[in-house]
Amino acid sequence: MDCILYWNTRGACGKGLLRNLKLICSGPRPCVLILAETRTDMDSRFKCLSSMGYDSVRIIPSVGKSGGLAIAWVSSRAAVTVLQEDRQFFHLLCRIDQSSPFLLTAVYAIPHSNFREILWANIQRLSKQISSPWCVLGDFNDILNASERIGGRGGNFRRMLWFHEQISDCGLSYMGSSGPKMTWKGPCITGCARLYERLDRALSNSLLFDFFPDAYAKVLPRTKFSDHNPLLLCVGSKQGLGKAPKPFRFEAMWLAHESFSEFLKCSWSEQCNLPENLEEFKCNVGSWNREVFGFVERKKSDILARLNGMQKSPAYPRSKFLCDLELQLQSDLNEVLKAEEVKWFQKSKSIWISQGDRNTRYYHLKTTIRRRRNRVLALKDSNGHWVDREDEVKCMVIDFFKQLYQEDTSSEAQIQSVSNFPVLDEAVRNSLGIIPSNDEIKSSIFSMGPYKAPGVDGFSPIFYQAN
Repeated sequence: MDCILYWNTRGACGKGLLRNLKLICSGPRPCVLILAETRTDMDSRFKCLSSMGYDSVRIIPSVGKSGGLAIAWVSSRAAVTVLQEDRQFFHLLCRIDQSSPFLLTAVYAIPHSNFREILWANIQRLSKQISSPWCVLGDFNDILNASERIGGRGGNFRRMLWFHEQISDCGLSYMGSSGPKMTWKGPCITGCARLYERLDRALSNSLLFDFFPDAYAKVLPRTKFSDHNPLLLCVGSKQGLGKAPKPFRFEAMWLAHESFSEFLKCSWSEQCNLPENLEEFKCNVGSWNREVFGFVERKKSDILARLNGMQKSPAYPRSKFLCDLELQLQSDLNEVLKAEEVKWFQKSKSIWISQGDRNTRYYHLKTTIRRRRNRVLALKDSNGHWVDREDEVKCMVIDFFKQLYQEDTSSEAQIQSVSNFPVLDEAVRNSLGIIPSNDEIKSSIFSMGPYKAPGVDGFSPIFYQAN
């Protein structure tokens, strides 16, 4: 299991820790374990972890009874190098089960504003040196919005905004998580309901999803041992739920190609109705995309390789042919980049920011996050238990829709007995059967956002608007 477990144990060590860890890790065990707020400066308190296979341990001592971090890993499955450590974080280079290496910053933010500002200053300094997949996880002792707090007094909105800004300035985004929403159970305050907050979370840069597209975080159940929920970060493939075949989606970037209009005319027949023409187009556009339009990423890398080779040539500065070729390749590259921008904007389903700066990387990240949030990792059954096995999830979905669409005859008698339904006049009744005019259809289509989600046929509104 390519997973890392983070847990704020609130000073708990020894046999109680071992007992609860075995409970939490009852399935395949995480190969890296991070414990926060250990409140100890002794390595010996963590020797018990060796019985679970964690043969390597590194600690950051607490200051008195405040703070403290410990990391333990199974050396046969995980290669962990401590690059930097501080009172509030470990900065690590990790490689798990021969996967690609990535950077991991495990934090425990001391719950005082001046310490948290120091922590984020350090994280921001690290971010400027990082060009690799990177994850930052831990107890940040901050919330992002009011929905991450239940009970107690109202949240500090200025503090929430500050937390947002720190994450954004470091090029990070919240990964989201499955499981319980609140990760900390606070004390009862006189005159207020008990406080619950989401303090523990995983953040990542966009490169993490490039190398680990199936990475996800999961909040595990809280035990009596600590007032924090454990947080599980998985960087490998999610075992269980498979992928369905990809449905057809019209790509808006095709519209800009010089031969698209001609291809569309050849695929369209006046002897066929609209659904038949759309099906014919879908059958033909795949081969046209491969043979004529080309794959955007491959075209981009090919052009860059040609530019690089040409500009390294000794004859380049004095050759008119090479200079002209350079201009042509640069023009071709610009067209490819425009197509890439449209592609990722359409997939991100965002609002167009500006015509001059489409910010491809931003839309790429938005797309990745949206796909992850739409992916079903588990479902809760009627008994409140989470189910994540593929066969069981499929059965739950089938049973749900069978029950949903089952004929319900219990209300038929009541409906039939009602005799005072309002009566529609003849003009209204006649209007219900009128076929919409061409102008009405056109007005409806052009009122839609061009890049909004497609219908069941896979065609976005821009296909009809542009043709």
